[in-house]
Order: sequence, then C-alpha cells, then structure tokens
Amino acid sequence: MFVARDDEPARLQMARSRRYSLDDGPGHELVVASAEDVIAQKLYWFQLGDRVSERQWQDALGVLKVAGTRLDFAYLRRVSALLGVAELLASAAREAGLDLRGNADADDEGR
Repeated sequence: MFVARDDEPARLQMARSRRYSLDDGPGHELVVASAEDVIAQKLYWFQLGDRVSERQWQDALGVLKVAGTRLDFAYLRRVSALLGVAELLASAAREAGLDLRGNADADDEGR
C-alpha cells in the first residue's frame, strides 16, 4: 500500500486506476493502478535507487512485454516524462521489443 503524492503524475494515476468491489460491504474496495502507471512507477523507483534494482527493471520489462500493444503509449510517454524517466522508458521499450510510437497520433489529442 502506498500513499499517493499530491502532484500531477499521482492525480493522473488515480484518475486512471480501476476500482474493484471486494464484497457487498461499504468501503470494501480495491484500487488497482493501470499497467502504464505500474511501468512508469517501476522506472521511477529504479531511477530513485540509482538504477541498480534489477527487480524494479525486470518488473517494468515484464509488464511491457505482457501488456504489449494494448498499452496506451501516448499516456505512458506523458507520465514517464512527468516523472523524469522518459529515457528509461525508451530503453525498456527497446529491450521489450516495443515501438512506443505505436499510437503517436493519439499523443497530440491527450495534451
């Protein structure tokens, strides 16, 4: 469990998260981050840890590989830039065999 920061990336991430009801009781809800936000956060934590955490890097690569072309590349590029990890995202995408320009036309619409 993590407490959200009060900045633009955190607000974007919360807006994109999905809520799942655990049962019929009030307040029994689970909030799950999008695949794009998991990738961006893993890269952010990798950078914060002086780029030595193999776990953070492999987690980001794993989500990139599994989600693949279903990712919203325009959003992923945007949030990664806001977090200061755009260069890491480009490297991870190359390593995962993905072309982040996949939906470049949508990038202009999201700004």
